[in-house]
Amino acid sequence: MNANIIKIRFNNYNLHGNASIAPIQWLELRYDIRYGWSRSRYAEESNTTTSLSHSGALHIFPIAALDLSLDYDHVRRQLADGTYKRMAFFNASAQYKFKRCILRLELDNLLNQRSYSYTVFDGINTYTFDYGLCGRTAMLSARVSL
Repeated sequence: MNANIIKIRFNNYNLHGNASIAPIQWLELRYDIRYGWSRSRYAEESNTTTSLSHSGALHIFPIAALDLSLDYDHVRRQLADGTYKRMAFFNASAQYKFKRCILRLELDNLLNQRSYSYTVFDGINTYTFDYGLCGRTAMLSARVSL
């Protein structure tokens, strides 16, 4: 900038954890969490952003051929100091297997989330992107093995 060298320093830290358990034969639980922290410093400026996302799933097998599941995703990203975007998805499904056929009913985006936002922070500038999403959907599928 005007023949002056500007030094930029970045620090990025990420934590990730997950767990899967099956406390009883007909129940399975999964949880996943991620936390990120970024900081940049240049001249007399300093910027910090954070992100937190977690997801989980619950599978119930009342009989061997039936799998009922509910899963969710939740994301919180910082756009500016004290300003956050949040997004949450809930999905459900039921799958039944018999002989050579699998029937599956999927219900996606149960909260009817219509957009997804995220932020890219490059040290000097912050860019925010918004994407439109499909609303609630239901799909019934059949798969046959020959």
